[in-house]
Amino acid sequence: MKIGIVCEGSYPFISGGVSSWVQGLIKGMPQHEFVILAIIPPSQKQVYQYELPENVINVSIFQLQIENKRTIKKKMKRRITKSELEQLFSLFQMKNTSREVLQLIHEIAMEDDIDTFFNSRYFWEIVKRSSQEQEVHNFIEFFYMMKGMYMPIFTLLKREFPDIDLIHSASTGYAGILAAALASHQGIPYLLTEHGIYTREREEEILLSEWIPAVFKQRWMDYFHHIGSISYHHADHIITLFERNSRVQKEKGAVPEKLMIIPNGVIPPETVPDSEQRDVFHIGSIVRVVPIKDIKTMLYAARELKNRGIAFKWSILGPMDEDKEYVAECLELLEQLGLMEHVALLGKVNVSEYLPDFDVKVLSSLSEGQPLSILEAFSYEVPCISTDVGSCMELIKGSNVDTLGTAGLVFTPTDVGELVESLIWMQKNEEKRKVMGKIGRKRVLKFYQQDDVIRSYLELYEGRKE
Repeated sequence: MKIGIVCEGSYPFISGGVSSWVQGLIKGMPQHEFVILAIIPPSQKQVYQYELPENVINVSIFQLQIENKRTIKKKMKRRITKSELEQLFSLFQMKNTSREVLQLIHEIAMEDDIDTFFNSRYFWEIVKRSSQEQEVHNFIEFFYMMKGMYMPIFTLLKREFPDIDLIHSASTGYAGILAAALASHQGIPYLLTEHGIYTREREEEILLSEWIPAVFKQRWMDYFHHIGSISYHHADHIITLFERNSRVQKEKGAVPEKLMIIPNGVIPPETVPDSEQRDVFHIGSIVRVVPIKDIKTMLYAARELKNRGIAFKWSILGPMDEDKEYVAECLELLEQLGLMEHVALLGKVNVSEYLPDFDVKVLSSLSEGQPLSILEAFSYEVPCISTDVGSCMELIKGSNVDTLGTAGLVFTPTDVGELVESLIWMQKNEEKRKVMGKIGRKRVLKFYQQDDVIRSYLELYEGRKE
């Protein structure tokens, strides 16, 4: 069986939770072949962050074109009929999720230069009618906004699609659009796994953005909701990692009969090494050094521990090449706070060599799905302190069907004080901390093993063969 996996801004060029999930899935199914469809911005360096398994037979790159190119104006080769123009207009008005409109964009993009369509009278007519329906005050700004929204979709669909048996997208968004178009075009099954909720993440970015005029922010948010609904409409199964996200998918229009939950999983060590007596309290974090992981809250907490005379060291493990400006800010802050002897940013390392040495693991993220790093820590009996985002509360405290007990503490995002008090509690309560670590490992063994994840997806893949 030949399976296509669509990744947007992740595998195999960016490491992290989604990428590790993809790598684990492929390695767990050596009997099947995989084609990676990687959607990346033009600025992305194409350097693999993973050793690709032997059953990855191809990596296709899809670069998103989001800026205008200066081109000579040409006439479109393809004539767009009146009914086709209506289909496009209804898509641009966020009312159309049909197979036909995806196929129409694919045909237009394949036949003509994309800029030719966006310079055509057809696009002008669509924008003109849209502006009349929306009482636009600045037509020129509105025109370029519409172009900026839809050019990436035309770019994505201007490609011959690979010959595969099933398509699996790791998110909605542009990855979901590509998967939906490919599934419709080839008549193959489409699985969607959402780790975080893509539309919510885009909403947060849009609200904080300075480059989108306030008057257009709602339309941008509606746009991402619409392309999310196209994914939901075409997917045969809509999977997420935990119950809270599944409820959100339903609220956003996913048909309940398509919804499934398959949690993340890890391969726990067979035994956990006995912890050695340590001179200092060892805190660990396994994160990419990027703003959404909020490294600075950890640094401010470290300063407070130092000021209170706690003997500690803090090892931050994870890639540092995704946002070099933020990494530089963190390193500068580390020095300003006088933490060079206490905190070390160690970059991408083999985390299994460090985990047995941690007393506690900290995650200060502003947004998460179901972090593999918490499951990895639990598998080594390391309790966790995490922000209450994504499924972190459920992982740490348990759920209705998981009454094993508490495996750590939870704090409010960006609240340095709560994080400091949680760390001091962990440092002072060694026996209770160790009990939490043992509960974490029991939780992983019972609910979050990689073998179970692979089995669930194999059943879905092979069950869709016909």
